[in-house]
Amino acid sequence: MKTQHLLLSALFSISAIGFAGSVHAQGHQYFICNGTAQAGPCTGGSSGGGNGGNTRNGQPITYWNFTWGAIAYDKDLRIAGGSSGKGGKWSAKSAAKKDCKARGGKKCKVLQEYNSDNGCAGLSVGNSGRWATDFGNTQEEAGLASKNYCESDGKGACQVIYAGCSHLERDRVVY
Repeated sequence: MKTQHLLLSALFSISAIGFAGSVHAQGHQYFICNGTAQAGPCTGGSSGGGNGGNTRNGQPITYWNFTWGAIAYDKDLRIAGGSSGKGGKWSAKSAAKKDCKARGGKKCKVLQEYNSDNGCAGLSVGNSGRWATDFGNTQEEAGLASKNYCESDGKGACQVIYAGCSHLERDRVVY
């Protein structure tokens, strides 16, 4: 959850633009309304020229869609596969299993799914068969976080074997 808050904080500070959530057929969708956070879609119109209320105070509205990723792992063969940037959780999980099997895995199971809220996820494994997943703002951070979590039991070193990210994708801009 801390990653979710860090990601959203970073997006607020970098862009100085507010976000508001809404349900969308392809997943979550956010509305960017000229720096003002909304409790729903942007409403209102420009003060002249009448554009049918498609903008807020004459400014364009940008719509963003969530993307999903997943990590699959064959514990017996120690083979991982992953996916990112998928339109939904189930397609991300399916693609991760397929990738794991394409790399030689036989009993690939999804260990972790992640989305634009989580940002990035990593998987690390140790010699004794232990494994850990964790999140970060970048692939490097997610990999390091999963490695540190894996090694936190004091039973030896772990190695990052997968890290991936899913980010918001711009859907459209309405003027």
